[in-house]
Amino acid sequence: PGGSIAFITGPTGSGKTTLFRLALKSLEPGEGRILIDGVDLAAIKRESWYDAVGVVPQDVMLLNDTLAANIVLGRVFDAERMRRAAARASILDFIEKLDDGFETTVGERGLKLSGGERQRVSIARALYGDPKVLFLDEASSALDETTESQIMDELRQLEDVTILAITHRRSIIRPGDQVVTLDASAEPLEA
Repeated sequence: PGGSIAFITGPTGSGKTTLFRLALKSLEPGEGRILIDGVDLAAIKRESWYDAVGVVPQDVMLLNDTLAANIVLGRVFDAERMRRAAARASILDFIEKLDDGFETTVGERGLKLSGGERQRVSIARALYGDPKVLFLDEASSALDETTESQIMDELRQLEDVTILAITHRRSIIRPGDQVVTLDASAEPLEA
């Protein structure tokens, strides 16, 4: 359902990444269809779909540039939108306490930041586009379980964003979360 979170779980090789590739339109289904609010995803133009989604990958890639540059990432700069995205990613308070705020340089690959801070900057980057759907591809798997749980609990507060998250850690799943468990013994999909 819109505005909720769904976790995709399953062992390696069960098709979690293939499912994401299908949902992101980087892979077309060989049979069947994917419906978004009753509309076949194949009927939605790729550009329109990309305007509606945000993606947080497993490996956070930050530029050796400012926090602002890393959040906006080449899109039209809007200071209020950037602040809102940072607040929704639970990183605004941290940024505002820094001497240079959004103009703080994060260092090569963001090494001046902790893993949780880098992850939140990556989430702010995805949220800057005001997505309707947020895809998390094991986005916090490199974090300790406490930090990962905290970030996921914060993301649950985003009532206007539908979240689809691949995870191996069942410990971050809460009662009421939708869970789709893929079975590795099922017949594989052809890519």
